[in-house]
Amino acid sequence: MTAPISTEQTLLRVYLHSADRTPHEPTHARLVGEARRRGMAGATVLRGMLGLGRRGWIRRDPWSL
Repeated sequence: MTAPISTEQTLLRVYLHSADRTPHEPTHARLVGEARRRGMAGATVLRGMLGLGRRGWIRRDPWSL
């Protein structure tokens, strides 16, 4: 099932911590799967390499180059 193209669209943006997980599956994978089941036109997952923590301190991803 594909979503019909219209002039008005909705963007869903979710910010997750790398440790956010649902049972047996990363949360981002579950959200993308649910978007597909509901017929959304597309979904993209981006991994942040640098960001601000809760206190506003710059935090690097320990796995970044």
